[in-house]
Amino acid sequence: MAMDASNGEEFTVGCFLSIKTTLGGEFEVRLAQEGSKAGPRRNLRLLKVNYIKEFTLLGKDEDPLDLNNFYLDLNSLHAREESAIRQAEIDAERIGVGVTTEAQSIFDALSKTLPVQWDKNVIIVMNEVRVSSPYHAENVQGGTPAANDRVKKVLLVGILMYHKMINYGALRRDLPVAVGCEIEELLQILEMVMQQLPFCDKTYQEFCLRIESSTDRVIWTPTANGKFSIKSAWDGLRSRRHKASWSIVLWFPQAIPHHSMIAWIAIKHALVTKDKLVAWAILQSDLCCLCRQDWETHDHLFASQFVRWFVRKCKGVNLLSILRKVTFNAIVYHIWAERNRRTFRNEFLFVRLFIRMIIDNVKTKLNGADRQVNDDVPSRLVVDRWELNVRWRVSTIKWVSWVPPDDNTVKINADGSYRDDRGGYGCIIRNESGSTISALEDDTSAPPTLAPGPNTDAVV
Repeated sequence: MAMDASNGEEFTVGCFLSIKTTLGGEFEVRLAQEGSKAGPRRNLRLLKVNYIKEFTLLGKDEDPLDLNNFYLDLNSLHAREESAIRQAEIDAERIGVGVTTEAQSIFDALSKTLPVQWDKNVIIVMNEVRVSSPYHAENVQGGTPAANDRVKKVLLVGILMYHKMINYGALRRDLPVAVGCEIEELLQILEMVMQQLPFCDKTYQEFCLRIESSTDRVIWTPTANGKFSIKSAWDGLRSRRHKASWSIVLWFPQAIPHHSMIAWIAIKHALVTKDKLVAWAILQSDLCCLCRQDWETHDHLFASQFVRWFVRKCKGVNLLSILRKVTFNAIVYHIWAERNRRTFRNEFLFVRLFIRMIIDNVKTKLNGADRQVNDDVPSRLVVDRWELNVRWRVSTIKWVSWVPPDDNTVKINADGSYRDDRGGYGCIIRNESGSTISALEDDTSAPPTLAPGPNTDAVV
């Protein structure tokens, strides 16, 4: 040692030391104490004691450090060291053992877009596709056809990158190749590659032939014609799921937007009801302000059976179906509005006035458009009860003929239809004189019904 270390007073916080290591390195350090708080950021170097060859005391700082502030958080340093070691181990796994420079370059190119790992000298892509030496398109095996084809295309890019034909930073997804040079120059380069390099197989040739010798142009790939549209952009961004059965009740052309929005939030159980506020420790009581008898929850305010009934009864685009949809949204909206009115304003509406507001909203919406309705009994009943203004569409009478069966025989005529998740069928049995013997009808929501005719003793 260059000096005696027995005198502990010489080594205090703030001292400068010159340290030489057994590896031939030499550097200066300042002594610090261990602490548990986070101090100012400093550049640190961890060195084991057995690597120290000798050290020399250079002196002390003219402005002594504050002993309460100058310390090192060893726990934090050890955590950073472990993190760096783990990252170094991950980086080491990406380096192939006993592979060529070209193989490592191809591995690095694949790793930029796909999960890869080494299995000795074989590249494993997406845990299913194997690429063996010499890492050409014909050496790709395993996996699904789609995954296999994708690996071949990325592998081709890796080969071109190794031979410095293209720059990876210029590549774009779903395009054959994008470069920073002119198209004519690119075609000359690719033609040279096809003639000189040994890995030009059929796949590579097809890859090269996709490049057109023409002026660059922007193509919007989500559409078939290459033209941009808001709809195609939205379809490309969103994640598609199964259509909810209740969507037909909320979203339709005649809907009142703010009614549909509140109904949608209610069906999703996203309204801030009192049971949620109690669970969040904001309120102490979740008593319903409408009935003063039960807890205020989504199921209490908007019964799930009530929603399911409307979903079943609101299919179609006829007047009755539209009326039910508008009424459903108006009921949900005004229930929530009355709840807020009583909670925040301490104001109450009489039941009759509450119902009148719903009816007025529905009538105003349905009377606001020039509507043409089929002239049938159900539509007549709806228009009369709700006092709606509509134009009647008179159905054209279609005459049909019926050929009677032979004597002492009967004829069965049947028909059926199906739409969405409902269907129905029916049949009628008549004799040679046209008299009805029996009839049968059935749909998905009711058991079969057999209606006897006047001649129930007839034999079919």
